[in-house]
Amino acid sequence: MHCKKAILASVILTLLSTSTSAAIRAYSSLWSYESVVERIEWAYQCGYLGDITLESPRKKKYELLFDGYDQLQPYPFYPVFSRNGQEFFAPVERDESCHIGDNVELIGYQQFIFKAPLCSQQRYLAFHSNGITKNNYIDSLDMEMAPIDVQGTSFTTCPSLYKHESSFYNGENDQEAFSQIQSLAKQGVAVAQGQLGWFYFYGKHVEQSYEMARNWYKKSADQGHAEAKMALGNLYYKGLGFEKNDKTAALWYEKAARDGYAKAQSALGTLYYTGEGVPRNDDKAVFWWTKSANQGHQISQYNLGIFYYKNQNSPQNYSKAISWLKKASHQGYEAAQYNLGFLYAQGKGIEQDYSKAIFWYTKAANKGFQLAQYNLASLYLEGHGVPQSYSKAAFWYTKAATKDDDEKAANQVNISAQHNLGELYEKGLGVSQNYSTAVFWYTKSAIQGYSYSQNNLGDLYKKGQGVPQSYSIAALWYEKAAIQGYSYSQNNLGDLYKKGQGVPQSYSIAALWYEKAALQGHSHAQNNLGDLYKKGQGIPQIYSIAALWYEKAALQGHSHAQNNLGD
Repeated sequence: MHCKKAILASVILTLLSTSTSAAIRAYSSLWSYESVVERIEWAYQCGYLGDITLESPRKKKYELLFDGYDQLQPYPFYPVFSRNGQEFFAPVERDESCHIGDNVELIGYQQFIFKAPLCSQQRYLAFHSNGITKNNYIDSLDMEMAPIDVQGTSFTTCPSLYKHESSFYNGENDQEAFSQIQSLAKQGVAVAQGQLGWFYFYGKHVEQSYEMARNWYKKSADQGHAEAKMALGNLYYKGLGFEKNDKTAALWYEKAARDGYAKAQSALGTLYYTGEGVPRNDDKAVFWWTKSANQGHQISQYNLGIFYYKNQNSPQNYSKAISWLKKASHQGYEAAQYNLGFLYAQGKGIEQDYSKAIFWYTKAANKGFQLAQYNLASLYLEGHGVPQSYSKAAFWYTKAATKDDDEKAANQVNISAQHNLGELYEKGLGVSQNYSTAVFWYTKSAIQGYSYSQNNLGDLYKKGQGVPQSYSIAALWYEKAAIQGYSYSQNNLGDLYKKGQGVPQSYSIAALWYEKAALQGHSHAQNNLGDLYKKGQGIPQIYSIAALWYEKAALQGHSHAQNNLGD
């Protein structure tokens, strides 16, 4: 089997649009201040922020909710955990079991982004008569019964927006909610203006218009709404509706980043890493990624992991890489899970552990990550970390082989998986032997230029297995692979020219292809070239050169060459 080992992904995957949910997740049970507070309080009472008798956990609890001015943050933070190695989010209900006896590990703190954050914050403050500060912290109660008056002022705008924004998180997205948000946007409510920009961006309930999206995002951003700033940055970065402008994108990303918006910090870090719109600066890239990653932003955690892995100028960088990849992996980011699995499989910066490699590859593979599917199949094929299983190898190779991906690196994996799947069908390993199915998979890979498949397809045409026997088509596929320098195909093509099968008989052309393969150490070609020199076919008869090639092949254990030397 010619199973190529996949390499560590080197592409930094960032700059997701504001509509992408990979970095910040929305949970139906956790989209308001009261839910965030309940989770923080639960983690505190269970001791997952540290020993509650000490000052530091209590301080940490407050820092998650309050800014440096003792004001509630519009985008609070909540703790993220792993439980027995699995992703785990603290429950909303504080009377939930503390899971004593389980291995609960604090991963980090994730900034929680929900719609109408200022409104949710105002409702929370209203419920406690604006009396919440660090010094008189009050636990959250049921907000469904919260009053809607703030200091005697009718408080209808935010509860209305709060209510209808909830419908979007629950997937309802109805016309009534749109009408409410449109009305509030025209009244100057910043978060509604940003949401209306979203409607225009995607063409929901309105005619799609990047220009109108930009207008509403700008109105919202000018009022300080961080998400709208990020959205404007995305429009300029992608050049949607107007000319791409990396410098302007960077300006808006930085505005949102300085507001503490994790996704913008991640995007800004990437611009500094790539040098788009700003001078390339690794230190600033790491600075902004770290700010974002410390808020639990999984893509920034992944980027830091890859960055430290690629910059191995100190032993500490390996440990930093592993640490950040673990954080992102525990949050379910499949690219991080793949890379962590790769490091465990290769034993790079960490003790080699195939079982852990299998664990993380499986996590990523189940989410459709092609490199993980391919590597998982290869481990099952070789029996590394798991009992050898050709059937499971075939299962995962099929997943990787059928995944449609335009990315160049991923496409190469797709081609390799198709080839390996063809070999399993040709040999009947883990699947019922089926030459026609082998031809199907080899052809898919061969037409994309994969030399191994081109050679094997030539073999099947030569033997008439799964296809009508045809030396001429066999020669065609051998030649494609031979031109790429594949020694097996060079030798096979030499055989066809020597015998005149599918091509005009020519000892000289046969000698040419044998020599190309022989120089690469192919023992059959070395013996065949020795034969031609011995007989003077297509080349001058020279016994000494014949002996030289026989000897090279004999030293590799080629029995015919060993016999020829003895003659």
